[in-house]
Amino acid sequence: MKRKSLKMKGEKGRAERRAIAAPSSVSEPKQNEAAVASQPVSTSVATLEYPPPHVVAECARDEANPRLVADYLEAIQVLRDEKKFTFREIAEWLTEKFGIETDHNAVYRAYTRGMPDQEAMWVAREDDEAEREATGT
Repeated sequence: MKRKSLKMKGEKGRAERRAIAAPSSVSEPKQNEAAVASQPVSTSVATLEYPPPHVVAECARDEANPRLVADYLEAIQVLRDEKKFTFREIAEWLTEKFGIETDHNAVYRAYTRGMPDQEAMWVAREDDEAEREATGT
């Protein structure tokens, strides 16, 4: 099992010791500061324990399979081609209506997968223009 150690210098601790050790009278601070500064700096060590690999693998097996945005390509195509939604609007629609957490970039990648680069760039340009028109900028 691997362990990772973190060492932290006690600079904050040194300042706290100075504040605690500082006398209330004004005439003696230089003597006490020199004594505190000569004390060794304390070092604290924290050991982090990583779980065994088989435990991590078991947790991975228990995770639910997420539905990929590409699984909803038919709905994306209907909203994009027939309803003229922007990619951002499609992402918001999927999230609000069905709880599918996605963003406009993932929707764009699913929609343009398999398209030639030139056509995908044209689609992106059209989407930018549609968003500008919708927001009035």
